[in-house]
Amino acid sequence: MVKFEGSEAFREVVWVLIEELHTDGWHIGGRPFEGPKSLMTTLSKSRDIVETIDGNPTTRKEWADAAPVRG
Repeated sequence: MVKFEGSEAFREVVWVLIEELHTDGWHIGGRPFEGPKSLMTTLSKSRDIVETIDGNPTTRKEWADAAPVRG
């Protein structure tokens, strides 16, 4: 994702988020799809998480150090 710019950066993420089809309708981020509102809410949460990452981790260990589990 990092190597793309503009809307290209989120194309793969958006596809993964909306491609799930459940028997009770579309879901995005584990919640029922509510149109653009759902998409913006979910992407803003993803953005918040990405912005907490320190540096440019490439290995599992680097990811664990750069984005520790917070809870």
